[in-house]
Amino acid sequence: MDKSFSDLTAHHQTLIDTIPDIIYFKDCEGRNMVVNKAYKDFVGLKEEEIIGKTDNHFFPPELAAHCFESDMKIFTERKTLSFDEEFTLKDGKKVYFETIKSPLFDEAGDIIGLVGVSRNITERKQTEEQFKLISNLINQSNEAIGIIDPSTSHFLYVNDKACNNLGYSREELLNMCEVDIETSIPNKSFWDGHVQRVKDNGHEIFFGDLRRKDSSTFPAEVNIKFITVQEKSYMVYVVHDITERKRAEERRISEQQRFTQDMTDNLPCIYYLIDIDGNIIAWNRKALESLGYSSEEMSGMSAMQLVAPDNKDYAINKIMDGFNKGESFGEVDLISKDGVKKPFFFTCRSTYKDKKTYLVCMGLDISERKMMENEMIKAQKLESIGILAGGLAHDFNNILTAILGNVSLSKNTSNPGDVLYRRLSDAEKAALRAKDLTKQLLTFSRGGAPVKRVISIIEIIKESADLVLRGSDVRCNYFMADDIRPVEADGGQISQVIHNIILNADQAMPHGGTINIRCENVTVGSGDPIPLKSGKYIRISIEDSGIGIQEEYIPKIFDPYFTTKQKGSGLGLATAYSIVKRHDGLITVESKLGVGTTFNIYLPATAKKVVLRSEDKSFPVFGIGKILIMDDEEIVRKVAGEMLSYLGYRVEFAAEGSEAIEQYKKARDAGNPYNLLIMDLTIPGGMGGMEALKELLKIDTDVRAVVTSGYSNNPIISEYKRYGFKGFITKPYNVIDLSKIIHGIINKP
Repeated sequence: MDKSFSDLTAHHQTLIDTIPDIIYFKDCEGRNMVVNKAYKDFVGLKEEEIIGKTDNHFFPPELAAHCFESDMKIFTERKTLSFDEEFTLKDGKKVYFETIKSPLFDEAGDIIGLVGVSRNITERKQTEEQFKLISNLINQSNEAIGIIDPSTSHFLYVNDKACNNLGYSREELLNMCEVDIETSIPNKSFWDGHVQRVKDNGHEIFFGDLRRKDSSTFPAEVNIKFITVQEKSYMVYVVHDITERKRAEERRISEQQRFTQDMTDNLPCIYYLIDIDGNIIAWNRKALESLGYSSEEMSGMSAMQLVAPDNKDYAINKIMDGFNKGESFGEVDLISKDGVKKPFFFTCRSTYKDKKTYLVCMGLDISERKMMENEMIKAQKLESIGILAGGLAHDFNNILTAILGNVSLSKNTSNPGDVLYRRLSDAEKAALRAKDLTKQLLTFSRGGAPVKRVISIIEIIKESADLVLRGSDVRCNYFMADDIRPVEADGGQISQVIHNIILNADQAMPHGGTINIRCENVTVGSGDPIPLKSGKYIRISIEDSGIGIQEEYIPKIFDPYFTTKQKGSGLGLATAYSIVKRHDGLITVESKLGVGTTFNIYLPATAKKVVLRSEDKSFPVFGIGKILIMDDEEIVRKVAGEMLSYLGYRVEFAAEGSEAIEQYKKARDAGNPYNLLIMDLTIPGGMGGMEALKELLKIDTDVRAVVTSGYSNNPIISEYKRYGFKGFITKPYNVIDLSKIIHGIINKP
């Protein structure tokens, strides 16, 4: 061994043996002169097996050649150099070394060898390789990933996706902190609290906006994991850009809102969403259409602004019930933009959204239902009073028949120039006025069925109006369409309707004025808010410019005996209402104080043609024949018999149906039959005219009978032919009326 190396070993062997790195001294021939314990352990040889030998003796050829090459480089360049060396063990495992070699000089400055120090960096190399692999994998991720020092919020590592998302280079980000990009972290104190929450929970997920290099932001879902490696803490951030998710959510919400709006817009009722303060925050199209507001006007309105003043307390209670109890319902009157009050039936249910409670309110317009209910109530009132009125009218008509019959009979047998004739004429007029009164009673009683025929309404309107306004200061204007459809109606009753309404209009204008009467064709559809069957109608509008009707009186004006006049029976409008109702029509009223009143009359139109009738003569028609009068009232039998005798007929009597049948049989069997029977329809406690005629028709199909009555429960008077009668005459009647009916039937072949 060279003396210089021997001196080195003596002084430093113990020292170098304590060093874990491999240390060796070589001469200029590459022979190992001194090695430490780590070297001997690595090659697995004893010192005497190593000293004096080159690397070729125990290293693979490639590694031995690499070592020789690096040795020569040291000798050539005469300076310290470092080298990475790879060594494969016998079991195939690779070992990596980081080697530093330095030349050794003698006192003369000549190189006598070298010293090498090799550190085993296999573990570090493997770690680096693993980190490189992991880094490559992380860089392939579609998520932005970063590792942050929790104490400073500095980035320790970021992947490519993080750089791309934020617009920074890796070098820039590694010199930045989390607080530089996180908009929801305003200061260091907030950051410390954030770190503590993550540390306590081990992880956290939050949603926030991250700031890019160009100052723009994007929404992100941030997953944070708190980890500790070799007593060092880290926060691993995985950031997912949720811009598209947010857009999709916004689209979903928008579509859901649009769907909800479309769904509510298609509801047949109005819809409101009310917040806890009573403000309307959502509505449907029906709500706008029903109340006449635009969306701009509805926005910001309070629910109470839509409620009628007299309904506000009730509506407030219902809204509070909805919030407190979860649901409520009831009828509430709303006011439209133009001031019209409309009834709605509301159901309200509370709902919870975005940590707030709201009230969903849906209201069905019940105007038509309320109108129909009012119509039903009116009809029930008329029915009730009609039962009483019909009975009174029936009895009164029997009395009037006796009075009018005797007066007309006396008048026809008197000299027109006598004072007696004049007085009889006055008495006849008084009886006829009484007849008009009973006619009104009968109109809305059970016996008021109209005797219909196809008529043109225009002449009836003009004649009735002109008759009422004769001598009045009120002028009448007519606006009649050229193609007014005919109607199938009782001309006398319709004339009475026009008469009563025009009379009211005239009395509403004591200082004169104008009445406008319009007549037009209309069609009612299933969706129209008019309580009529779909079909074709005519509408008569009678408009005055009088004092008007107070609002609280309007629902009552068609009630029997209701009147605000000092003089008046209260039957005029009730009669008009009943007549129109029995014609399957409708009468309505609109009125404003100081402006005037308009009545609208709807009557069903018909496709039938109008049949013109010849005018009646105003004198009695005499005849011959045998007539049987059947009536339970003796006074009626008596006066009718006298009138028929006056007209030239032979008369016999029966008090009820069975008696009339017996007399008819006897007369027929005797060869002296009756030419005509006048039969009262209603016989209290006995057989009436309809039942008696059924039996008579079994005996004689050619029997001729006229039905008479003060009223009727059945539509016999208007449909007399259907029941076998040849004609009808209503009580009371006079000589002329009786003569025309009888003459037309007896003399008809």
